[in-house]
Amino acid sequence: MKYPTLFFFSASLLTSLSGVAEAANPSVMFNKASVVGLENSIYADSVPVTDTDGNVKYWDINIVFTPDASGAIVPTATVIAEASPKVSGKAPKAGRYTIKNGTYSNYIDYCDVTTAALANGRTQASFACFNDYYDYSFELSAVTGNVNASHPYYTQLKAAGIDKRGDVGNYIWGIATSRNNSYLGACGAYDVNDPIGVQQINNTIVVSLFSNKGVLSCTSTVNLK
Repeated sequence: MKYPTLFFFSASLLTSLSGVAEAANPSVMFNKASVVGLENSIYADSVPVTDTDGNVKYWDINIVFTPDASGAIVPTATVIAEASPKVSGKAPKAGRYTIKNGTYSNYIDYCDVTTAALANGRTQASFACFNDYYDYSFELSAVTGNVNASHPYYTQLKAAGIDKRGDVGNYIWGIATSRNNSYLGACGAYDVNDPIGVQQINNTIVVSLFSNKGVLSCTSTVNLK
């Protein structure tokens, strides 16, 4: 007697065969933010949080722990989260921006930012950055305006899927233009043509590094000197 052949499919395989993309899990990435501990509290600025579509939002988070009478840490904490200050879509302010080195905090990395008006009405911000501890320099460039065919780095950004991101309008987009294996603070390594997203928040700039697949790698918050 012949028996019917049985096939077993995993949920992920069925999703793939149906052509429907599987939703990503929302993620809080403290490892890609600036985190400081002070007494009972942990403060984290500009924490990237992804939603199920892979879009990124930024939060300022304060976590307060209260030990019990015996000095043990209770398994609950008070969490205060506020959306990070609204970012500007204008070109970053020119000047020198600094950040503590990601390896040795007594060293200071920096970026000298200059801006220039382009013929198509956009503004280009050029970052000449220097990693103090490792004694090497590298360059970044970001341009205001929509990520479309008139953007000077459209080829690289489109290849990474940046133009399809739901949060594309939250950044000034560009790329790393020189030097492989570079770090700014604890964020890196920057490779040539890797996408970057820049956000000006008052006198700070948040530089977000993305992979060539459009996935957020890490962020650096540099402060105007």
